Amino acid sequence: MMMKSARIAMICLFFAATGCGASQSKITGKVTFKTKPLICGSVQFVIGDSTFESPIGTDGSYSIPNAKTGEAKIAVVSNKPVPVDPRAAGRGGASGATPPDPAQWFAIPDKYNDIATSGKTATVKGGPNTINIDLD
Repeated sequence: MMMKSARIAMICLFFAATGCGASQSKITGKVTFKTKPLICGSVQFVIGDSTFESPIGTDGSYSIPNAKTGEAKIAVVSNKPVPVDPRAAGRGGASGATPPDPAQWFAIPDKYNDIATSGKTATVKGGPNTINIDLD
């Protein structure tokens, strides 16, 4: 009887540690348009019935720490940044990040703003994933 209880406890511990099969992953990468990094915006991954988003940094990078695994549809939005008051420049606001330079911004085709029209997909696997998003 003691052996059966120990076996059940080990099975419960295994499922608690693995999340009962719900795989999690981290997605990182860069977003580029015609090889040039986007300086701001957001990237959206839709996997099944879940949506995961990340802001795009001034170097084009993004990071989604806790995404599901599976086939993802991807959308990218990049609106022109608002000019920053020169007196506040360099302080980075509340986040401490350097704000994007509006003079460096460029438009991307509207089709990338929507999951249904972007045409961008990726397979997200468990663990770390590097998914660079090249817009053309």
